[in-house]
Amino acid sequence: MATIYVNPSTGSDRGDGSQSAPYKTLTHALKQAESGTLIQLETGTYNSANGEAFPLMIPAGVTVVGNESGTGSGILIEGSGRYSSPSTGGQEVTIAIAENAELRGVTVTNSQVRGTGVWIESASCNVVRCTFTRCRREGVYATGSGIPNILSNVFVDNEGYGLSLEGSAKGEVLNNTFQSTGYGISIKDNAATRIGDNTLFENRSGILIAGNATPVLRRNLIERNTGDGVVITNDAVPDFGNAREPGGNMIRNNGGFDINHAGTQAIASFGNLLDAGRVQGQIRVVVQSAPTSAPPTLYVNSSTGSDSGSGSQSAPFKTIAHALRQAEPGTVVLLAPGNYSAATGEAFPLFVPSGVTLAGNEAAKGEGIQITGSGRFTSPSAAGQNITVLMEHNSAMRGVSVTNDQIRGTGAWIESVYCVVANCQFANSKREGIFVTGTGIPEIVGNHFEKNAGNGMALAGNAKGEIRGNKFEDTGYAIAVQAQAAPLISENQILNNRTGIVLSGSSKPVLRKNVIEKNLQDGLTVIAEALPDLGSDQDSGGNIFRDNGKYDVQNAGKFKLISVGNEINPSNTRGDIEFDSNIVPPPTPPTPPTPPPPTDDEPFSDVAGHWAREFIIRLANMDIISGFPDGSFRPNENLTRAQHAALLAKAFELTPIREATAFKDVAIDFWAKMAIERANRAGFLAGFPDRSFRPNQNLTRAQAIVSLINGLKLTGGNPNSLGTYTDRAQIPSYATEAIATATDSRIVVNYPSRTTLSPQRDITRAEISAILYQTLVAIDRAQAIDSPYIV
Repeated sequence: MATIYVNPSTGSDRGDGSQSAPYKTLTHALKQAESGTLIQLETGTYNSANGEAFPLMIPAGVTVVGNESGTGSGILIEGSGRYSSPSTGGQEVTIAIAENAELRGVTVTNSQVRGTGVWIESASCNVVRCTFTRCRREGVYATGSGIPNILSNVFVDNEGYGLSLEGSAKGEVLNNTFQSTGYGISIKDNAATRIGDNTLFENRSGILIAGNATPVLRRNLIERNTGDGVVITNDAVPDFGNAREPGGNMIRNNGGFDINHAGTQAIASFGNLLDAGRVQGQIRVVVQSAPTSAPPTLYVNSSTGSDSGSGSQSAPFKTIAHALRQAEPGTVVLLAPGNYSAATGEAFPLFVPSGVTLAGNEAAKGEGIQITGSGRFTSPSAAGQNITVLMEHNSAMRGVSVTNDQIRGTGAWIESVYCVVANCQFANSKREGIFVTGTGIPEIVGNHFEKNAGNGMALAGNAKGEIRGNKFEDTGYAIAVQAQAAPLISENQILNNRTGIVLSGSSKPVLRKNVIEKNLQDGLTVIAEALPDLGSDQDSGGNIFRDNGKYDVQNAGKFKLISVGNEINPSNTRGDIEFDSNIVPPPTPPTPPTPPPPTDDEPFSDVAGHWAREFIIRLANMDIISGFPDGSFRPNENLTRAQHAALLAKAFELTPIREATAFKDVAIDFWAKMAIERANRAGFLAGFPDRSFRPNQNLTRAQAIVSLINGLKLTGGNPNSLGTYTDRAQIPSYATEAIATATDSRIVVNYPSRTTLSPQRDITRAEISAILYQTLVAIDRAQAIDSPYIV
């Protein structure tokens, strides 16, 4: 295959196109190329200022290649020209692709009104590992009778659509990411494309299927789109799975309906993770992949097992690697205590397949279940890596310990997938515990990161997701956020590291309620164009920065930092920082004696002697409530409506009874959005007449009682019971019946006076603990407590 080289910085169109004398413009190279030619693009910008003439026409059989491993990073094709489409007339297009041509590893932008990045008309061609961004209409448009393959691309920040498929287009759309656009994918006319293993999130809506389109949807993740997940209109009949080939799509947590079927044809959903209560229209949910009984389990024991066994509890496998190869979606691979390494037969890296859970001992955060090893993995965006575990889409890892003891070794690698890593330990890896890149959106919850040489966690690319409730200690950087990553970092304890959090590139993480203390250098370091969200008037930061060796916060970046509602000592910061509603910590007192470690009898440092101590401890032992990373419970702090929703989600099985309300003030990436939606659909919480929820508003005592009584559908209260309260006139009319029921059920707890209800006062964490515990007693889920404050 002949190769032509192009370099917009050093090349010349008078050269010969060799590596030593490259052309300057892709336009010139395409004119010279014959079928079978490969055009290799060097790093740079390809636009009209550098001599390009648009649209660029890739001839039949020609391949244009840039940086595939980086999904087009560093190679930008930016421009627009008039293209006359045989089927739709004049169009503004950056690139048009002919039969059997290929476009690989470039970034494409079309900033013209109604501008399209790549136009494919009646051509069978490949578009692979590219990035389409800031196109005014769509990233890729395919029409006519072609069979295009759109594989492993990123579509982000396009105004109209990520990808449009029209005419009778077929082909495959596989393993792409669609984010922050209008519709992620639009499928119209008679298009019958296979749409598989894609991630569509944070778009206006996920997929539009219209006309007579008959696409096949398999194993897509469609979530957190502002409107609907999937919209179906006209006579379209998408294939959502059948008995022979279940759909395997996960469609959830979208702002409107997960599937909104406004079309004319009846449709069946088979084998998808789909809540039938969030479906609108003629859709028959035949089989859901959401488990209704215990999932199938494969057992592994490195000491007593054999890979020739059946994987049952009595005949476990010996190696995780063998069990993962046998596991189908929905399977739990359960590890017995022991060491899992090359010495016991493991082959690394371990690949946790889609839909599979690798599990050990969550309660002990993986103690005694040690996975140690490393294998070579070629990352699409970061080349060769030494990793222990690779997480695939919709997989989970829970309750295991992971170590990669090889040079530049990473414990778990997460790239452009959704997955869950919970209650594990990542220790002694030579680089980091977890690396997230591409468009990964993992949930990293409740883990312990310790003694990793480089970072506890690193996030790069366009990674998002949640890093919540973890502990990071005794490592290099606890969390390093790079490139365009923008995760939610919430409720973590970050201490005794070299530096707590380091932000670089143009990353934009959201930091909430973290304790960042006693790190050797800085608590938070910001460089380059990074800009963290440290709180707003609507959602204060709640982070605590203290006792870090150099600076609690150092801003060495380009932009001013706005800190709202954090605890920071301004005299221990550096750089341009604006403080709003700041809490200045008191001078550090002499170090007190080390308190005894938490126990079941005394799990918190600040509830001994408190009037609600017994209620709090009982709920903590039931794993319904938890404290803060510093070991406190803060019983006298108020509770917000969002925090109450999260508490309800832990305390009760929130069975949906109605459609969710689309609250106008609960953003799609708000930390408690899912809990608010579940509590709302289950009848525990409602909003206000203006369709607001007011998540950061404090919950009142009356609202708390009404929430519990309504959600559990408790009835039978005698209105005369309200005479118990000296301040009964303050009870809102909407709450009288519920409070009467709660009183007769011995749910109400009043401190310091049993006869003073204080219904309009903001409830404290201690008070909600007491009332919630008494509610569990009333429904026979807890043993009664002898307290003088129970009414």
